[in-house]
Amino acid sequence: MMPLLQAPKIKPMEKLTSIQLALLATTLGLLMAQTMVKQKHTMHLLFALFLGSVAMGTAQKLSGDILGNYRYLVGMGACATCNVYWLLSRTLFRSKQALSAQHLLFALALGILIMFKQGYLFLDNLWQFDSATNQNTIAILGELTMMLSSCVLILTIWEGINGFQQATSTEKQQRLLFIITITSAIAICKTVTSTSFLTPDMARFVVSAVAVYVICTTQLLIFWISQTRKAALTGSGLTQQHSVNNPISDTQLAALTTRLDNLLCAQKRFLQPNLKVADMARELDVSEYLISRAIRHNSDGKNFNQHVNALRIQHAQTLLQDAGKQHWSVLVIALESGFASIGPFNRAFKQICGVTPNQYRQEALQLQSLNCH
Repeated sequence: MMPLLQAPKIKPMEKLTSIQLALLATTLGLLMAQTMVKQKHTMHLLFALFLGSVAMGTAQKLSGDILGNYRYLVGMGACATCNVYWLLSRTLFRSKQALSAQHLLFALALGILIMFKQGYLFLDNLWQFDSATNQNTIAILGELTMMLSSCVLILTIWEGINGFQQATSTEKQQRLLFIITITSAIAICKTVTSTSFLTPDMARFVVSAVAVYVICTTQLLIFWISQTRKAALTGSGLTQQHSVNNPISDTQLAALTTRLDNLLCAQKRFLQPNLKVADMARELDVSEYLISRAIRHNSDGKNFNQHVNALRIQHAQTLLQDAGKQHWSVLVIALESGFASIGPFNRAFKQICGVTPNQYRQEALQLQSLNCH
């Protein structure tokens, strides 16, 4: 009898290369998809940066020894992975002040550390540093990178947990998908890299497959969350397409005014220094024209800056009248009221109240003293 034909066995190395190619194709494909999004938000930009960094790391692994020492230079591009993904998680689940200077600085510091490690490996392979010093340096850089990366992963999971109870049912489903995805990915990767029953190639295969899973799920979440936020506005008929030539109804304008009041007053966004109409338009996902029109509709014809300054001055008046804050300087009152410096505060205060902040405070104190007697 003729022997049965058997399919050729796929070697582990070939499997590893296939999944890495799939990971590279996925990252590049979704990276191109981000460029096609018409109304880009911070989440799209951060996801694109993350995808580009993962693509660089995957390209480094695929190159093997082909690039020689220069593969470490390619690896420097993989400096925006877990740190940028943490920033992305903040934009997914925080509607206000998702990113601040300290968040960006921390993510940047970790990225620089990763680049420094890859750069050091490149120089070491070129110049052959002292072996003892070299091993210690690489070990320190590796431990430091691992420690900071672990902290960032914990913070990433926390972003999904924080505010879970206050979220809507849809938002809870989104957060739950995010938490399950990240925790399962971390658990699988830690298991396969710390056990001995898998070969190194098979462990890397599993890690690459998990990366594809995380990336695809994240893209699904971004689309889902974007549609959820847009639906909150389209429920009242508001989109970015409204303009001077495409007016909105009084009902729609009233709905936008309510949302804007909640954002400015209830959440006290007017205390944010250098607040611009573009910030409100971006957060509410409407045009700047609509924000300006809603402000005029709600504040007797005032423009955005005048309306915000009026809210800030009201807040400053409360602070100036507070007997427990009489030791606060006018500068502190100005900063606490959302002004970036004392000059604009003094001008706005006198324009609205007719007196300087110091004069207002003295008059308030005298009135309080008379009322006490």
